Amino acid sequence: MPAIATNNAKSTLASALSSTSMTASLVDGSSFPSPGTGEYFYLTLIHTNGTTEIVKCTVRSGNGLTILRGQDGTTARTFPAGSKVELRVVAAYLNEGNAPSGISTGKAIAMAMVFG
Repeated sequence: MPAIATNNAKSTLASALSSTSMTASLVDGSSFPSPGTGEYFYLTLIHTNGTTEIVKCTVRSGNGLTILRGQDGTTARTFPAGSKVELRVVAAYLNEGNAPSGISTGKAIAMAMVFG
C-alpha cells in the first residue's frame, strides 16, 4: 500500500468529529489527493486548543474522508467543527520507505519533528 501526497493541502472540519468517528467532513477537500486502491495519505488534525492527532486517509470523495484514527503514536480524540486538517510530512510516512534516498530512518524522524 503506497502512501501518496500533495503539496499545501489544508482545510477545516465542516462538522465535529468524535473520538470514534471513521469519517470526516471537510469544508473543502479539493486540495487533498484521492487515493486509489491500496493507496493512502496521512493527515494531521489540529484541535482549536492546539492538540493534534495523526490519521490515515484511505478514501476521499469530494469533501468526505474515510480515516483510520490514532496513527503514528497519537490517540484518537474529539475535534470540534473548524479544527484544522493538514497533509503534513509525518514520521510514519518517512519510516515506511518514502524518505528521499540517503536519509536514514533516524534522520527522517528528526526531519518530521522539525518540519512537521
